[in-house]
Amino acid sequence: QFPNSRDPWVNCIDHPNHERCRSSQYEEGQSEKAEVFGSGTIREMVIEEPCNYASNIAYYRGALRICEYDQWSGGESNIATRNALKRSFMALGSGSAFMHGSNTKLGQAFDVMSIAVIAYTSYESLITAIGGSSNTFLRCLGAESCSSAEEVAR
Repeated sequence: QFPNSRDPWVNCIDHPNHERCRSSQYEEGQSEKAEVFGSGTIREMVIEEPCNYASNIAYYRGALRICEYDQWSGGESNIATRNALKRSFMALGSGSAFMHGSNTKLGQAFDVMSIAVIAYTSYESLITAIGGSSNTFLRCLGAESCSSAEEVAR
């Protein structure tokens, strides 16, 4: 399906010839929004999207809130879920900072993969809560077998 011409978020992998995908504004390192942090120091670096880069501190705060919340129930499975979520939020903090700091495809992959792990962990937790953890079809999204969220988050 060809994307709507008014949709600014067209998928450039599926539609590489779309106008947005050919624009230098969206090429790696070409956002024209970059700022230099630490100017004149040995830690000087160019950050492509400074506000989005700085906002990733919230993911670290999310991981800390998971650590602080002591009202989880469900025994060992919820300990595994908590561990997977903490790891995923920490990875998302650095992955999203990498993506917004570099504006590269590698940064984007790091960011998106961390989001996918959080979604998978949440899904697995939901399936367990409704009693479907023994149903391989439900637990593994139709696949014959799958890794646990804790294994994926490692």
